[in-house]
Amino acid sequence: MRRITLDEAWKLCLDQWTNGVIKKIEAGTKKDIEELKEEWCEDNGYRFVKHDCFFCEYGHQHQSAGDDCAFCPGRLVDPEFQCTKPKYYWEKNPLAFHAEIERLYKIYKEAQDA
Repeated sequence: MRRITLDEAWKLCLDQWTNGVIKKIEAGTKKDIEELKEEWCEDNGYRFVKHDCFFCEYGHQHQSAGDDCAFCPGRLVDPEFQCTKPKYYWEKNPLAFHAEIERLYKIYKEAQDA
């Protein structure tokens, strides 16, 4: 299994959502979010990614005592982040989820640039 870096996790997650999931939702696809994520991974050579999520993949690579979420890139920026939070649950509210990861990415980049 190929390991991804933290920067890769952010870039791949944003690209997957921006150029895969969101673009196809806006184009009127009838596919569900799981299908769109899986399709993007396959089309871009990332069949190894757990749950078709780069945040989960990164967290899984660094897990301790089975807690993948402890190392979730989103949670590393905001300890309150949880991808299933009703306000922006990735599967039920993908547009809000996309906005949330973009918000978190700005914080991540600002911290790196400081």
